[in-house]
Amino acid sequence: MPVAARPVSLTAAERRRLTKTAWGHKTEFRARLRAQIVLLAARGHSNAAISWHLGVHPDTGRTWRDRFAAQGLAGLEDRKRSGRPKTTPHLQRHQRMWHDDTFVNQSLKWRIQAQA
Repeated sequence: MPVAARPVSLTAAERRRLTKTAWGHKTEFRARLRAQIVLLAARGHSNAAISWHLGVHPDTGRTWRDRFAAQGLAGLEDRKRSGRPKTTPHLQRHQRMWHDDTFVNQSLKWRIQAQA
């Protein structure tokens, strides 16, 4: 027997924030998707209808609906990931990638000159 979806109710402030997130042009995709799932759930749509409309797996819609119902807006944030923390600072990582990229480009340039 199917289990009924958790009901989602929004305050006016939550609805405004989710609407802004769901339709913001600079919002990252995963935040936009989560906001759209919650807004559709608040309108009373089923998990199946939400997943079909947004093109996601039903478990995805169910997950974000349940997290919002349990934790509110905080439930839509990413959880902490397991694993070893990053040890290289962000700026050094990008500098190293740029440096490696430059090295690759220079070596290709030398190879092309050697073949000519």
